[in-house]
Amino acid sequence: MSYILVAWEQPIPRAMEEVAPLLRTLRDDKTMVSSTRADTFMARLWEKYPRDLDGEDKDYVWDDSFPFAPQPRPRLIYLSISFSHIDEVMPFALKIARETGLVVYDSEAGTVFLPTDSFLGNPPLPPEQPTPKAFDVKATEQELLDLMASVFAPLGFEWVKIQKWDSRFVRKHAGGWQSITPKINVEPDLGLVDVDYLLAAYLDAADPLMGFETGTTQAADAFVASTFLSGFVDKTNSDRLKDFERTRSHWVLRSTQELARFANVSCDMIVKDLLPRLDNYRSMADYGHHVLDRIARNEPPLLSEPTIVRLAAVAAAAPDRFDEIVHRELSACDARIAEAQAMSPPRPRQVSAEQALRARIETFASKFRATRG
Repeated sequence: MSYILVAWEQPIPRAMEEVAPLLRTLRDDKTMVSSTRADTFMARLWEKYPRDLDGEDKDYVWDDSFPFAPQPRPRLIYLSISFSHIDEVMPFALKIARETGLVVYDSEAGTVFLPTDSFLGNPPLPPEQPTPKAFDVKATEQELLDLMASVFAPLGFEWVKIQKWDSRFVRKHAGGWQSITPKINVEPDLGLVDVDYLLAAYLDAADPLMGFETGTTQAADAFVASTFLSGFVDKTNSDRLKDFERTRSHWVLRSTQELARFANVSCDMIVKDLLPRLDNYRSMADYGHHVLDRIARNEPPLLSEPTIVRLAAVAAAAPDRFDEIVHRELSACDARIAEAQAMSPPRPRQVSAEQALRARIETFASKFRATRG
């Protein structure tokens, strides 16, 4: 893409209405003419902004090149300027055109610059635009978090610093806690903000006799329901979620009003569509009933769902079905091992990982059975 300026020496138009027919006449004129004024104009442009035609000039000024040596040329001179340099090159080109007596037509702006330092058509833009106010990244992030807090706080969520680098909205329950982590990406040079969310549930152990220490990573392998919004959409049947995902690129924020609108829409969507699903993860027993419901519907486990935690949840919710679910998990492991072993080329690391998981399942099952006597 480039910005095109058209220059010529004569005739000089007196009104904007003359420009279009004049350009057609000059464009149809195929004669080559010599012009000292045009030669000087182009030589000074080339001297100021040269281009190495034999090299790989990635930061080029001209989309098309031209020789600076005096020679016959068409009466219309087309300057094809890279958009990345237009603000720098155009003022210089207009200055040289005035000094050499050439007319310059900017079709994008609808302006004809005359050598008399006057113009026809639309007024030219001021040579220097006012410097935009610096985009305050931290203030924008805080404003967005405050807007979210006004929605999530009445639902029992608090803004909590988990680690030095990790803060989120957290809601605690008797059997664990849930969190909403806004992923805020700010482009300060453009004044743009992009937001995604990570939802997670952290569960305590179902029974200390299982050998789990309540609240530890081992107890729930940290999170059992964790996914970016875009991943969550694939696992739901909500038209509103899917529509939100499809239009997510439109939620690019440029002002306080846009921030408020985005916060209201996205928080409303999270409260009505996502939190009811996250409520399946209030405790190990709740989670276990959710797992059993999924199994009854023959749905696959979530990618973020550790197998041992899934078994612990089933043990808490329905101990009488524990052996059935363990058998199901071991059968699934065996199927994946057989599939990996049959692949060409072989997948020894995949086989080893599945065998290690199978051993952990058997160890956990034995430990749980021992606690029951």
